[in-house]
Amino acid sequence: MGAALFGYILYHTGLAELYANLRRAGWTLLPVCLLWIPVFVCRTAAGQLTMGGTPGPTPPLRRTFVIAITIFAINLITPFVQAGGEVLRVKAIAPWMGTQRATGSTVTYYMLHALSNMALWLAGLIVALLFLPLSAYWAVTFAVLAALIAAAILFVMSRHQHGIVAPLVRALRLVPLVGRRLAAPLEAGQSYLDELDAVIVGFYRHSPGRFWLALAIDTLGRVIAVGEYWLIARGVGLELTLLPTFVIGALGALIANVIFFVPLEAGVKEGGFYLVFQLLGLDPVLGVFAAIVQRLREFVWVAIGIALIPLAGGQQTEPE
Repeated sequence: MGAALFGYILYHTGLAELYANLRRAGWTLLPVCLLWIPVFVCRTAAGQLTMGGTPGPTPPLRRTFVIAITIFAINLITPFVQAGGEVLRVKAIAPWMGTQRATGSTVTYYMLHALSNMALWLAGLIVALLFLPLSAYWAVTFAVLAALIAAAILFVMSRHQHGIVAPLVRALRLVPLVGRRLAAPLEAGQSYLDELDAVIVGFYRHSPGRFWLALAIDTLGRVIAVGEYWLIARGVGLELTLLPTFVIGALGALIANVIFFVPLEAGVKEGGFYLVFQLLGLDPVLGVFAAIVQRLREFVWVAIGIALIPLAGGQQTEPE
């Protein structure tokens, strides 16, 4: 379905115009790719802060940087879930931290990373509601979405304070037909689940300053990533100001994450940016062009991330 949507969008927008834009702005791919170096630096710093939330050794910063890139690559190419990188992260940092601390820190960062993502969505929706001319339909839609995202942020924050692993296993039992069967083997390790939640809760309760700093740095990385749309627009001679650029980045990320189960976001990314550009009164063909340039940037970093997988693994002996 995603491939069919992608084909329809390319046919509807016109391959000739897209090709002309790519020829005119092909140079933008290099700065767009380079822009993601500070993004990965921010993710590295935030990840390092979460790993330092419990006493004990942690991987060196350069290793965490490599892991951040490989996580991005694996998550992007993992169909349906986009979370395969977290498994690699646990295995990669376990030689320094032990399996339990590594798992707890990975779940903690995954939740914090989701929190920064939702913060970006919410900020984008608020900016659109306050500063952009929207029809009544879109104003109501954005207001409802903002309320739902705010509720989701509050939920994730509560899980940082009270734990999430054990409650999720208990909630799994409520799933009809297969819930009890799936939850039974997990509940057999209840003590381990409780220890994981203790790591997650401990990071927030015992290191609140470290938690908020990690969240701020991770969010900063997402804001920096929004700059690629400004670069792409400049490449085709479109002068985008700060507010529309921010809204494009936030809403584009929201659409892509809502349809997370589509492998490689096929068609969803292009359709989402087509809609966002049209909503902002811009040429929707440029939205498709922006999505294609972004996809090329993703392919570049996926290739780099896959190549770095051998360097992501630890070399120390796992602590007792």
